[in-house]
Amino acid sequence: MEWKSFPVIEHNGVSVELCQAIGKGHCVPKGASNQPKYRNVNSSYQFDTNEYRGPESFQKLTKALKDACVGCDMYIQNNSKELNSFQLRCSCYKVHKKKDSDFDDNKFTKKDVIPAKIMKTSSTIKSAWSRMSNPNMKYRPKVKQSEDRRKGKKKEKVDQKRRTATSRATSNKTRCPMNIRVYMNNSTGSWHLHSKDSCLSHKFHPPIDSDATTFEKDDLTDEQLNTLNLLFESGVAPHIIAKIMTKSVRSTKNIKGEFLTQTILNIGNLEKRALDKVSGINPEWSSAKKMVAELDRYVSVVGVLICENTYPHTNITFNYIIFYAYLIFYVHILLILGSPMMMANRVSLTLL
Repeated sequence: MEWKSFPVIEHNGVSVELCQAIGKGHCVPKGASNQPKYRNVNSSYQFDTNEYRGPESFQKLTKALKDACVGCDMYIQNNSKELNSFQLRCSCYKVHKKKDSDFDDNKFTKKDVIPAKIMKTSSTIKSAWSRMSNPNMKYRPKVKQSEDRRKGKKKEKVDQKRRTATSRATSNKTRCPMNIRVYMNNSTGSWHLHSKDSCLSHKFHPPIDSDATTFEKDDLTDEQLNTLNLLFESGVAPHIIAKIMTKSVRSTKNIKGEFLTQTILNIGNLEKRALDKVSGINPEWSSAKKMVAELDRYVSVVGVLICENTYPHTNITFNYIIFYAYLIFYVHILLILGSPMMMANRVSLTLL
């Protein structure tokens, strides 16, 4: 399978097709203004100097090129320490390496394995009837497959199915050649596209559907991120938050993609850790101590809101303060004395 990317990038308010400046017979693309007067053999396009100038534009330019290449995932393969040149490649250029197990002679374990004693545990011997209820312990007879013995119509050997889905190539022969090379002029700070060494042709893999792209934290606005934090702190399931945030981003930015459940979980945990760090909550504390700190924070917030409120105080706000005060007092008692059930057990043991 072979197909081609057609990246389009904004240049001074005009959409420019980079395919005209890559490959044999490369030339300055239409709509590209403010190009250098001298003729460069290796490059026919200079990026917009108002947007990309100097090493500080490295991240911005790489993100723009990745977004322009629709249908594939790009990664930075080679970039200089001075951030004056880099190369973007298709993710299918990487080769899937199989991990070989290293075993020493006359040993049943791998190398560099730390030996440990097996702890004895008391367990009941399961009967044959109880083992049959477990699907992992059932006997599965081997089914013999018929071989194709017809002459001239033998099937070609295909690669075995992998345990996990990956976009990497199976071998060096099936690597995707697609890549984009960019370098910076150290004297002027302008970025140029390397027309000769860049290639837009994809091989050995189909294009990625636009709906299969995943959203990240950068795709969220401040209001959407606050909504995500509120739903996450309220205990809403991450897969439900992922559906809500996916619809919100699609409607506001008019782009295709979706949020993964694990992405929402990671964003929620990172935001919660940052909030705890600001509030002075140590992640090594116990859950009860964290809850007391959070209740103290809520009571302080409610007190500040009441002090700043210009309207006369109502009984409802004071009732909330009294409720939180009683709740904090009860949690402190639990931390010091333990739960009521544990106290009853202690009393019963002392009486006996």
